[in-house]
Amino acid sequence: MKLHDVIAKKELYNTKCDLNHYPYKKEDAIDYLCQKFYMFEIRIPICQECIDALNSDVWILLYCINCCKSQWIYLPNSKKPYLYKYGEHVKWLKSCPMC
Repeated sequence: MKLHDVIAKKELYNTKCDLNHYPYKKEDAIDYLCQKFYMFEIRIPICQECIDALNSDVWILLYCINCCKSQWIYLPNSKKPYLYKYGEHVKWLKSCPMC
């Protein structure tokens, strides 16, 4: 195991998943979802359930970088599936209705 992996696991100890879950349960985080935007990086602690959803082709995560709110979209039941590209797993929003 590499040193940065050990440090990341230590940082995640007693950390809960930051993504929105139904029915609002909070699972233990086991990894980070990371994205770079210009000069800063977003690191979101995520659980195994979220990792599985991100790796599937039926879920897409909407994440607002302004207010840090998230929402999962189940593509087979989506009213507007044409808004999402096939293979896109996360859609980063600059703002959302919450903010």
